[in-house]
Amino acid sequence: MSNTLTATPATNFTAIGKINAKLNALDLSIDGMTMGVIGAVETISTTPATLSPSTLISFITIASSAFTIALPAADDTTPPVNGQLKYIIMSANTGTTTLATIGSSQINGYTSVTMDAVGETVILMYDDINEKWSVISNDGATLVAL
Repeated sequence: MSNTLTATPATNFTAIGKINAKLNALDLSIDGMTMGVIGAVETISTTPATLSPSTLISFITIASSAFTIALPAADDTTPPVNGQLKYIIMSANTGTTTLATIGSSQINGYTSVTMDAVGETVILMYDDINEKWSVISNDGATLVAL
């Protein structure tokens, strides 16, 4: 037996039993018991770029030489919020990507995070008291200390 639930942002629902969730834009389909973090995704492939504060996951795909990507900042039109997570994943690369800001550091304790190989991943959390991002997980990226 298969149950399907389709929901729009205005739909309220209660589910009992076996649940899997998948979110794509406005569609929600449910089937199984796997739980995970759900959020919008962006792919960055041009420079200069600033990661979106509206996405949870940023895939970096680089087919050129090194370039710099800025993190969302407190003074942006849409600033990050306290406790916001940001997953940054190098998914394709023929160069080196440096996550940094020009003129000041936006990463607590570091001047930049350098990613230069496919699969390198960092997870950051925003701290609105200090208006900086904190590294809460690093898999293979180079953290450049202050």
